[in-house]
Amino acid sequence: MFQIILLIFFYIFTSMISPLKKGYQKVEEIKVLKVDFDVSTFTRVTCENYNVYFPKINEIKISNAETIKQLLNELDCLHKVNNSKAINIDVRAQIYLCSKKDTSKICIGRFSTYKAGKLFYTTDKLIKIIEHLQY
Repeated sequence: MFQIILLIFFYIFTSMISPLKKGYQKVEEIKVLKVDFDVSTFTRVTCENYNVYFPKINEIKISNAETIKQLLNELDCLHKVNNSKAINIDVRAQIYLCSKKDTSKICIGRFSTYKAGKLFYTTDKLIKIIEHLQY
């Protein structure tokens, strides 16, 4: 009986401390396209026209488990923007979360992040993590 209770407790405890959301648990690689977050453009850069404004960007591939965990943890901590109509962000980085089944794209601007069809506030910590990634 004690073993069953211990097993249940362990299961509940590990599910509570895991910061990774269900959809991110199987991320094997992250691909990042980025420019300096202070770069100015004449018009807003959207997720769709990012490659038009920044066509010659080298892709950063991240397969280190610790770096992936750090980036995913910060993405999971973002706070949702209440005004869902304001989805036109000025994109300076695109992150592709790659798993065996699919790839998810996240667009990041200085002030807001667009992921999974929702808008979130971009944190300074997320920007610092992205800026420190090396090619």
